[in-house]
Amino acid sequence: MQPNPSPLRRLTSSSAIYGTVVYAGLIGASSVYEEDDVDQVLITSALTLIVFWLAHVYSAALAHHGDDRHEALVTLGASIRHGFQESSGMLLSAVLPTIPLVFGIAGVLSHEHAVILALQVSTLMLFVLGCAAFVVRGSRWWWCLLGGVATALFGIVIILLEAGTH
Repeated sequence: MQPNPSPLRRLTSSSAIYGTVVYAGLIGASSVYEEDDVDQVLITSALTLIVFWLAHVYSAALAHHGDDRHEALVTLGASIRHGFQESSGMLLSAVLPTIPLVFGIAGVLSHEHAVILALQVSTLMLFVLGCAAFVVRGSRWWWCLLGGVATALFGIVIILLEAGTH
């Protein structure tokens, strides 16, 4: 069994990055259909992310169980635990963008401001994730910043495409 990754490596996991992009796209898409109902935006986005997360857990567990590169026979339980660990970033990535939506439900923010702030938080998270990925590699500071900007911009494009297709 592999040792637990560092918090920075877990932060830059593919599931955390994927979860951030997917969740932001879901917020954007559901806000179009639920124009003045921020609680529906949160419910729709969160439930859909959970479905995607379960699919991610399932696929990671099955791929791990069928991977013949393991030195010893891997139990089904170990593969399921691996799937949960591998996919945890998807759920963690939804925590910060959810906060503005909760403020919108509480009436502290308008629907529009809650959604916009949630999308801005997601974009900032992508910037930080991009920077962190380059920090882990030991890149120079300017490559880290450039990586953060590129990650945020690419994330915005994917979020817009995802929101536009729903």
